Amino acid sequence: MYFLRYLIIVALWKTCCLQPFSLSYALDGSLLTLSQAYELATQKMETIAKREASIAQAKAETKRRWSVISPTLSLKASELIQDTSGTVISSTTGNDVGNTFVRRSRPEVALNLSYTFFSGGREFSAIAGSKATERSQIAQKERALQLLYRDVAQVFYNVIQLKRELATFNARHQVLQDRIEELQRFEKLGRSRASERISVKADQKALEADINLLQTELDSAQITLSFFIGLDPAPSLAEEEVDLPFHPISLDTCFLTLSSRPDIKSLKEEVIVSQKQVRFEKGAYWPTAEVQANYYPYRVGFTEEIDWDVLLLLNFPFFEGGRSKAEIQKTKAFLSEAELNLKEQERLARVEAQVAQAKLLGNLARLKSLEEAIKLEEENYRLQKKEYSLGLVTNLEVLSALSKLYETKRDMETTKATTKIQEANLFVACGKIP
Repeated sequence: MYFLRYLIIVALWKTCCLQPFSLSYALDGSLLTLSQAYELATQKMETIAKREASIAQAKAETKRRWSVISPTLSLKASELIQDTSGTVISSTTGNDVGNTFVRRSRPEVALNLSYTFFSGGREFSAIAGSKATERSQIAQKERALQLLYRDVAQVFYNVIQLKRELATFNARHQVLQDRIEELQRFEKLGRSRASERISVKADQKALEADINLLQTELDSAQITLSFFIGLDPAPSLAEEEVDLPFHPISLDTCFLTLSSRPDIKSLKEEVIVSQKQVRFEKGAYWPTAEVQANYYPYRVGFTEEIDWDVLLLLNFPFFEGGRSKAEIQKTKAFLSEAELNLKEQERLARVEAQVAQAKLLGNLARLKSLEEAIKLEEENYRLQKKEYSLGLVTNLEVLSALSKLYETKRDMETTKATTKIQEANLFVACGKIP
């Protein structure tokens, strides 16, 4: 009984505390907006979490680099045990040089301080490079968030598009059913042939097949949306967002912000990383200077009375077989590659923005034409039905007018969603989120 109560409490805690977004949408039945879907995706998608992990790694590497230029303090203890069976220890004193070296055991404890105070500036180049890597990872996360918005917007508007297409198909199916019933009445009056009714019935069955196919596509799109937002099933969407006014960005405004687009900022930082790497390798030509100091709490033998010592080390590399030169050449090649990557991405960013704006403006013009076409085709269908009742046109002409009307309506919904997707693409291409 107590175990059952424990399970119930744990289940309620997980539902209330670990899934706040899922619970809120499940209880109040509110419609999910694009901004809410994006917010859920930022918390659910592993892509963003992996970017955060990369940032944490870069920050840890910067801290490690700083530790290299800091002095190290350590406690060292040692004991040398050796065979003394063939040696003779002087009886005068046990702490002279000779007796110290032939002792069976020579223990020693030292507190050691070591500090490299010059190495050609390599440590500072490494620190600067690590900081640039950290900034690059942060910029990559920002770009990942922008690309995630683009992907969520595409899936979000695709679901709305398919739902509206399905509604258009169902409306057309009902119109065909009404047409069949109307032809049945005309057939009884001798004003219509049975073949005309059968023709409409065949069109209706073909439309039912299209409806089934469209429903499958809608189910697949909703599954994809659930993957992004982490809610299964996905809540109902705020479909009116696809009808909101469009706000295209001018290319002049877009080009002004391209230099601060996160992926370009990341590549700029990668260039800095390569520059610092070149400086790091050039530091190998310089000498290194190090100081080591020891304090001895415990020693034996002739060094027992020596409490401390200091050692200065200077290492000047004269010949290493060309290793340093090769490393510098390699890092310079990496620097050249990083600069080319930056230049290429800057050019691609301009092209992406131009293409996205061209598609958006083209779709906006198409929407205007489709709105006018729907008005004309609705009028045409109304006149065709009227003229058919007067025997002026055939049933085939009426069906053709009906088919054109609903195909245009479907095209209208597709273009609306596509235009919204292109609007999101333009914002992201300019390095922004609406």
